[in-house]
Amino acid sequence: AKALRTVPVVLDIAERVRRTNPDAWIIDFTNPVGIVTRALLQAGHRTVGLCNVAIGFQRKFAGMLGVAPVDVHLDHVGLNHLSWETGVRLGGPEGENVLPKLLAEHGDTIADDLRLPRTLVDRLGVVPSYYLRYFYAHDEVVRELRTKPSRAAEVAAMERELLKMYGDPALDEKPELLAKRGGAYYSEAAVDLAAALLGGGGSPYQVVNTYNKGTLPFLPDDAVIEVQAA
Repeated sequence: AKALRTVPVVLDIAERVRRTNPDAWIIDFTNPVGIVTRALLQAGHRTVGLCNVAIGFQRKFAGMLGVAPVDVHLDHVGLNHLSWETGVRLGGPEGENVLPKLLAEHGDTIADDLRLPRTLVDRLGVVPSYYLRYFYAHDEVVRELRTKPSRAAEVAAMERELLKMYGDPALDEKPELLAKRGGAYYSEAAVDLAAALLGGGGSPYQVVNTYNKGTLPFLPDDAVIEVQAA
């Protein structure tokens, strides 16, 4: 339903961009990212989709390993919001895979953050996106959702409070409440990706939503997948 509402609007914006600058890149943040990105690609736009799941894991793993986030490269595979980290490499895409070490030394923390059983994470041998809790722990999630306000109601309440804060001219820092809204690190991810696309720096490897083109042989070439790309 959200795609049906969103795709026509995004395509209209993209056409305006194309008329102004046919060579412009469009970075799509709009959910559902996979579907919206595919619509843009099929319409011939230069576009990639961006989600903050990978950059969140990159920073989490960097903290656990005591290294800079730029030194952590993810073997990230799947679809948007349906993805797994199958490897965590140091120094580049060909670097040492330290995911087994992370799971051995920090497995409890990783599982707790995902709100999944440690035994499940160990059995998988990979780190699933936190969205996959809706699949792996479906019944538990349904029980939780039936006992609290909907996410829409929670977000609406946050937005009302945030707008009050933004109305204060003395506010000169990001409100802590904003962290509960979601979308952490999007600004950093966007700037880094834009710099890389324009040749002005940024990490040479980015996790993006783009055409499969044979990367995952069990999916069509024109499927939009979420993987690390150069």
